[in-house]
Amino acid sequence: MQKEECFKEREKLVGKAVILCVIIFTAWCAAFGKWTTESWSIPAVYDEPIYSDFIGSAAVFKSINEEGMVPFCWKTVHNLGAPGVGGWNRFPTPEEVQFAFFAFVCRLTGLFAGINILICIGHVAAGITFFYVAAKGFRVAWPFAFLGGLAFGLAPYQFAQQPHHLSCQYVWYLPFFPLVWRWLADGEKYTFWSKRFWQIVAISFITGLQNPYYTNIFCQLVVVVGLVRTWKDQSWSGMKSPAIILITVAFAFLLSNLDTLTYRISSSSDVGDEPIIGQREYKWMDVYGLKMVDWFIPPVTHHSDEFLLFGRQHRVASVLNDEEGSGYLGLFGISCFFLLLSMSIQSMIKEQVKNVPLEAWWILWIVLMFTTGGMNAIIASFTGLTLFRTAVRYSVVVLLLVLLNAGKFLTSSQFNVDEKLPVALQNLVKTTMVIAGSAFILWDQLPRSLTEKRVTHVAYEIQSDKKFVESMEQALAVDDNSQHPMIFQLPVMDGTSSSGLPPSSHYRPYLYSTTLHFSQGAHESVLRDQKKLEKLMFRGAEKIEAGETMVLYRKNVELAINELIAMGFDAIYINRQAYFDHARALQEMLGEIGFETICESDRGDLLCVRLQP
Repeated sequence: MQKEECFKEREKLVGKAVILCVIIFTAWCAAFGKWTTESWSIPAVYDEPIYSDFIGSAAVFKSINEEGMVPFCWKTVHNLGAPGVGGWNRFPTPEEVQFAFFAFVCRLTGLFAGINILICIGHVAAGITFFYVAAKGFRVAWPFAFLGGLAFGLAPYQFAQQPHHLSCQYVWYLPFFPLVWRWLADGEKYTFWSKRFWQIVAISFITGLQNPYYTNIFCQLVVVVGLVRTWKDQSWSGMKSPAIILITVAFAFLLSNLDTLTYRISSSSDVGDEPIIGQREYKWMDVYGLKMVDWFIPPVTHHSDEFLLFGRQHRVASVLNDEEGSGYLGLFGISCFFLLLSMSIQSMIKEQVKNVPLEAWWILWIVLMFTTGGMNAIIASFTGLTLFRTAVRYSVVVLLLVLLNAGKFLTSSQFNVDEKLPVALQNLVKTTMVIAGSAFILWDQLPRSLTEKRVTHVAYEIQSDKKFVESMEQALAVDDNSQHPMIFQLPVMDGTSSSGLPPSSHYRPYLYSTTLHFSQGAHESVLRDQKKLEKLMFRGAEKIEAGETMVLYRKNVELAINELIAMGFDAIYINRQAYFDHARALQEMLGEIGFETICESDRGDLLCVRLQP
């Protein structure tokens, strides 16, 4: 009988999980207008000037697919980094398994369609995982687990991260974090090789293969909870489980970055003195630090005109902003936060500290550690480690914790109400509550639908780039298919913003090319030489303000071009947006020397000049 009851309960959860999955999927499609095959092949954004990592991410997925890259192995890209080869080996990339999955999906469906599918999978997976962890791991009643899953699956944070930061958007495994923290806090004893042991090892290993931001907070609270447990028990045995977790996470992280470490050791001349972890300016610790006010500021895509205007006015007035509304908890999440706050204050007033929810202490740690000017900033100021500069991303962990606490509290309250109502009325109340709550969450957390004008503009940008690359390949076609014409790209970019261009802008032609070898993505040593040639080309250039033109010295341009020809470059790709005169002076000078412009993009922002006969 007990087995039959468990089976029936599991069936009920599966049915509700399917409904939750359908709602999240349909809601996302409605928000982004993905109702036709053609619409799925158009991303929500393309070459945006500020949040512009989409192009770079798409280039990574394309290269993993085309080069047949295997996780944990070197990642060489033969069509980047001219005159040598490029790759993704210089910096640690823990999300290698995740990226391999991304590339596999893109291979099956096409690059942009695959990215749209992956974004939708991220939402659905987050909602389903929360639902199951809440219902099974925390014994939350299904209506509250369902609403929590919907709020977490459609978290404003996820919408803010897509499509630029897919690895950040993939938060599906975060609901397992509080499960592990609770096991540690309860001092639960388990034997090695037991079921609980393997559950902890599996969660830790998966976490070590994911985005470092989430790995960081997982490990921090594992240590904090372990130390508190040790202090309570007056025994270091409380640190055994945290030690196993940290070792497992470290092993997974090292496994993912073994290719980076071995590459940097064997290719030290190419890497030069480039740091193994890319650092940013300290100011971003302040700008993108965790700020509690961001939890209550709606994004500028909100359905309510009043909320939208409020969010826009706040961001205009504030110097320190979040990532496009990623800090917003949603009205449902905000209500859950105030519930947690009131429960904690009430317990403190009654001097019942032990009754303060664990989630409150965990959120307190997150605030103390990652708020602007907090311990994270203090550590960075003394060590220079600014890796976790965008601490606003931890708002999604805060959302997770307040939703779980609310689910547990409402479940315990429900039992008292259920005893006074007949079963039929109980079911009616639960169903009505879920429908009303779901409608409220959808209205508040789903962004406004993309306008037809924006969709058309993105499609035009993509078509312009695609047509431009096709013209380049046709004009530079060679008889020997083993030779890929080399393209020198101006301006020379090193992965950061340059001359007003987004960091990833120069990967645009690579997304559509099959036969061209681009200079973008060169090794550090090659990049330095390319920057010298760029400086030589524009040395002594004079800007004439009145006509918004530039005067170049022919001798310097010729010296630079001759050097490029000697290196084997077949053409120069110029992004006009990087130059105040739209590169007209350079184009005219190259024409005077004898090099023809072979194609320009329909948008007028890109041009290609042939260097070889």
